[in-house]
Amino acid sequence: MKKVFVYIFMLMVAVSLQAVPVTFQVDMSNQSVSPQGVHIAGDFNGWSPSATLMTLIGNNVYSVTLSVNASTTYQYKFINGDTWAGEETVPAACGVSNGMGGYNREVVVGTSNMTVPVVCFSQCGPCQTTTVELTLQVDMSQQTVSPQGVHVAGSFNNWSTTETPMTLIGNNVYSATLTVNASTTYQYKFINGDTWAGEETVPAACGVSNGMGGYNREVVVGTSNMTVPVVCFSQCGPCQPTTVELTLQVDMSQQTVSPQGVHVAGSFNNWSTTATPMTLIGNNVYLATLTVNASTTYQYKFINGDTWAGEETVPAACGVSNGMGGYNREVVVGTSNMTVPVVCFSQCGPCQTTTVELTLQVDMSQQTVSPQGVHVVGSFNNWSTTETPMTLIGNNVYSATLTVNASTTYQYKFINGDTWAGEETVPEACGVSNGMGGYNREVVVGTSNMTVPVVCFSQCGPCPGMINLTLQVDMGMQNVSPDGVHVAGSFNNWSTTATALNNSGGTVYTVTFAVVEDSVYEYVFINGDEWSEKEEVPEQCGVPNGTGGFNRQVIVSNTNQTVPVVCFGWCEACPPLVNVTFRVDMSLETVSPDGVHLVGDFQGWDPGATPMMLSIDNIWEVSLLLYQGEAYQYKFINGNTWEGEEIVPEACGVPNGMGGFNRQVIVGSNPMILDAVCFSQCGLCPVSHNVVFRVDMSEQTVSPLGVHIAGNFQEWDPASTQMTLAGSGVYEYQTSIMPGELVEYLFVNGNTWDDAEVVPEACGTPNGMGGFNRYFTMPLSDTILNVVCFSSCDPCQEDTLREVIFYVDMRFQNVSPNGVHLAGSFQGWDPSSTPMEYEGGSLYSKSILLNANEYIEYKFINGDTWDGAEEVSEYCGVPNGMGGFNRYLTVPTSDTALPYYCFSSCFPCLIGIEETLSFKNPEIIYHPSLHQIFIDYTSPDYMDIQLQMFNSSGQLISAHSLPCQKGINHFQIDLPLYH
Repeated sequence: MKKVFVYIFMLMVAVSLQAVPVTFQVDMSNQSVSPQGVHIAGDFNGWSPSATLMTLIGNNVYSVTLSVNASTTYQYKFINGDTWAGEETVPAACGVSNGMGGYNREVVVGTSNMTVPVVCFSQCGPCQTTTVELTLQVDMSQQTVSPQGVHVAGSFNNWSTTETPMTLIGNNVYSATLTVNASTTYQYKFINGDTWAGEETVPAACGVSNGMGGYNREVVVGTSNMTVPVVCFSQCGPCQPTTVELTLQVDMSQQTVSPQGVHVAGSFNNWSTTATPMTLIGNNVYLATLTVNASTTYQYKFINGDTWAGEETVPAACGVSNGMGGYNREVVVGTSNMTVPVVCFSQCGPCQTTTVELTLQVDMSQQTVSPQGVHVVGSFNNWSTTETPMTLIGNNVYSATLTVNASTTYQYKFINGDTWAGEETVPEACGVSNGMGGYNREVVVGTSNMTVPVVCFSQCGPCPGMINLTLQVDMGMQNVSPDGVHVAGSFNNWSTTATALNNSGGTVYTVTFAVVEDSVYEYVFINGDEWSEKEEVPEQCGVPNGTGGFNRQVIVSNTNQTVPVVCFGWCEACPPLVNVTFRVDMSLETVSPDGVHLVGDFQGWDPGATPMMLSIDNIWEVSLLLYQGEAYQYKFINGNTWEGEEIVPEACGVPNGMGGFNRQVIVGSNPMILDAVCFSQCGLCPVSHNVVFRVDMSEQTVSPLGVHIAGNFQEWDPASTQMTLAGSGVYEYQTSIMPGELVEYLFVNGNTWDDAEVVPEACGTPNGMGGFNRYFTMPLSDTILNVVCFSSCDPCQEDTLREVIFYVDMRFQNVSPNGVHLAGSFQGWDPSSTPMEYEGGSLYSKSILLNANEYIEYKFINGDTWDGAEEVSEYCGVPNGMGGFNRYLTVPTSDTALPYYCFSSCFPCLIGIEETLSFKNPEIIYHPSLHQIFIDYTSPDYMDIQLQMFNSSGQLISAHSLPCQKGINHFQIDLPLYH
């Protein structure tokens, strides 16, 4: 077991020694002072961190005056609090070693009163003025702001009303950030304008007297940047909101309004889809008036119904991001009632009149058609009998296609000729009253093109002997022609333009027309209105057309018939649609103001037709329904024109026929979310990784301007990138760099190129100016570079050798003619190879260089053989394996002089005190179990004894001043806990 021994030196000092007052002072401006106050500890108070409290005398300076012995040198340090956890770190430049790797302050006391100059805590000299940033804010929402703006005046700008303008940062809040002294109190007030006429009236409740019957605001600035909370002009706290009425309006003309009505949801009603119903005020316009806070910004959107399923899609052009890939409307409410102009549901402005094509058809088989032909008359043409002639499309069926308003109801009837004399008689069963005892036909037009089934003139349904035939084609795998979709067949004399199909929703186009029952018809679908655009009907579902191709065929019965949907150019329906999500990472690109788009053969290669939405982390995506099993080509566009197209690498592309490449996807049977590829690359965008640069400055005198790094990753600026001291002279800097990037750099001792290191050629790359830079290629993971010595390829050579001086007192020995030697584990236990030097008197010494933290054992030799070895006591020794004991030591991290041990003793040789001061030698008893020593001695007079205790390394661990009476004195002293 390791034992701890205490060596005691007793110095007898007469009571009459001169004491002088010494004043110590410390500036705590740069510290947050502990609630336990500031103390001083030193060898004048036994190094107690709590015994000596200092007093605040102003300006963060603490002081204490102590009575100490004249003509004496003392070591000390200041304590922030009353424990060693708060001790200051004394710089080496103004300290003396404390033997434990740190430093103490030192004062040499003379013979007269003394005041030690003020020093900054943990510094050598006075505190340097430290500045911080102070941000002040004022809410002007209840004021009319002056054309000269808003200013702040205070003790920080000599109360100038013009020097410090404030900046509007939003919601009527103005802000100003000032550089001010830390640990300082300032007074101020806000100014509406730039003269004192616009000063605010600060309430007494939150102000301090300005000495003129009014009040100023006050702020106590600490040691870090500070932002004062927003206050209302001339008030103590935030502005209390006032309320106004906000009226919102939406035009639902282009929507089918839900039976649950129309609602508005927003930040004013906690985004409830049911809380705020809107009222129909006419012309499909719905309105809601709300009471809201003035001077506030709100977001909202309209709801068709009362659930989120009916929310409108707000365009990006007039919306603000909702953080989920979509947009909300936004309104900035002022201080008075406000009505927002009517907007169209899901649009930025008013509803634009939307038109669709309406096709009407009449079968004239049972009529003798007038030489003036057949016309249609109705509310869409102001009931003109001549304006809208109809065209014979076959089988006595006449057709007219009109452009009409969407979402509108029209009445009409057919005219045989061009006067009212030829009007049909519409049966009551399928008519609406015309107010004149007769009936009109009626059609409700939706939002897409519409064909009304063929009816017989003056009847509700088809003419006898005729049935309605409905044909359907799915154009989902085609880019539909601007000329629409048509059908040509034996029923319309093979006209490519006579029979247009209407989009009935999705990708399916339909048409219904009258044909003769119990007949056979052939036909083909046309993507456009020319024969060159007809489909190629497969042989397995076609009949020969006489020119090497095939037509479709339908056999008509005597009832209305609907042919199942087929895919254009196929025998069957189009394959199932699968949701495919395309994703692109734009991390390495500057995204165009026009956003990111997807272009491909599934949308006609239109670079502006398919916008993508920003998802997360620079990932843009869009989801499309594409056909299962089909292969599609595509690419991404930065913007909405071909100038922004990506360059697809050959490694992941398919030829586009123009010397470049497109991406390709083959659609599977399940929904697909494609990997987010990097724009113009095959895989993911490379992600930057952290790198830590490290340099050892232990062989340099570090510049007061610090250590910097300069390199191609920061524009080679020797002053902009300061490194941080990590310990033991090593400085570090961390940044992020893309993998694969070649990094060149060098270290700078200061902040100019004159201070740059000289990189050896062995570890450098030419810099083009006759010198070399350090370099490395950034790997695919975080990296900590090896520590290198400044201007070297290698680490600094660490000096671990420490000088240890061994002393022995031979006072009670007859010294051998062969002298005194030292033997130990560090020199092979040779009793004759390490002679000690004679110091004078009975003292011998030997200086040895040993490695710091090395454990050694040793003993002193009287002579140069083992016969003269000392007998070491077990109280200060460790077993030597031969029944005896050796002395031992763990080499300190600093040069050390060991105590003057008495030969064969754990203690110094006792001086003949009785001879010099005429009193009996003290008796000292050590009790290990109590960890105490007991001292009995007889003093010839009244005096103080200074008792100092040292450990085995010579470090002072405790000091005591023992007042003694004349005669016998007894002392019981606790040993410090020291290991």
